[in-house]
Amino acid sequence: MYLTGKEIKDLAEYAGFVINQDSVEEDYLEQEFFIDDCPKLGVRDDEGIVHHYIHVVTCDGCDGNECTPLGDPINKR
Repeated sequence: MYLTGKEIKDLAEYAGFVINQDSVEEDYLEQEFFIDDCPKLGVRDDEGIVHHYIHVVTCDGCDGNECTPLGDPINKR
């Protein structure tokens, strides 16, 4: 699912979060973010440990195959 920065901001505010307008550049609100299932092999953190998540996000400006986990890691069975 693709969401723009504006849609993410609106969702966060709907959930009760307060967004500081001065901290968000206008161009950033137009950027698209892709929310996807976690890769089957998981996501490697900075220490080289692989974790699994329900969802990850990538953006227009992200390097190839680079993603950011959303939420806490889940236990992989």
